[in-house]
Amino acid sequence: MLDVQISRIHSGAICNEIGERLSAALGQQSNELPARLLALIDELVKVEPPVVPSDARPI
Repeated sequence: MLDVQISRIHSGAICNEIGERLSAALGQQSNELPARLLALIDELVKVEPPVVPSDARPI
């Protein structure tokens, strides 16, 4: 097996592309999170605010 290393920029671009293609393939039903999961995410944000990397840029 090859040991291939890619940069964070390329890794992020690949993840975004996979996400977009999955979203298109699965349709609208996959874009909605269950209410319980949304509640847990809100609870987590209250306890631990999201961390934004210093090199993050708007999409």
